[in-house]
Amino acid sequence: MTVLTFPAINNPSQITWRLRGLTQTHESPFDGSTQTLRRPGEKWEASLAWERLKQSDFRILSAWLAQLGGMSGRFFYTPVQAPRQATGTGTPVVNGSTQTGSTISIRGWTANAEAFKAGDYLSYPDAAGRHLLYVATSDVTATSGGIASVPVAPPVRRSVADGTAVEIIAPKAVFRLTDDAPAIVYNVGPFGSISFDIVEALV
Repeated sequence: MTVLTFPAINNPSQITWRLRGLTQTHESPFDGSTQTLRRPGEKWEASLAWERLKQSDFRILSAWLAQLGGMSGRFFYTPVQAPRQATGTGTPVVNGSTQTGSTISIRGWTANAEAFKAGDYLSYPDAAGRHLLYVATSDVTATSGGIASVPVAPPVRRSVADGTAVEIIAPKAVFRLTDDAPAIVYNVGPFGSISFDIVEALV
């Protein structure tokens, strides 16, 4: 399946962004106490809205949505509402091939670089080319040897090869629409409005 590129238009005027957890809760029939298990399979979701799209962008986005063919289409999307804030540089790559849990080790930073600020995103492809998207949950500074241990959410989904390149400027994942009929409204005049919901397409 071809994964489309998101159109190069102005960013949405409103973004609702969330990580949908996947949990299982058990309630005791004896005393009402509960236990909740965090399960693999958390997904990024977003609601995107453009309230005043100039006609050129309106036409581009409308045509792109038609090309998707509803929920069957797949596309790359970057969380544009949270551009990178950390100032550190380097050539970051995954440090080790058997990583699991809620921390990712990344090497290739300039010594003592500010690798991540809390809320910065990162992504990298797995062996099948599927891009995995994470958010750093605290500030991280690389060591003098250029290694950063980054606490992330969601937990690491799949181990990848040592040396896999890490994207920090435009991190992305594969998404799909959540329904087959995104709202496209053309107003008389130079502007239109479009809104739709998207969800990460885990495969």
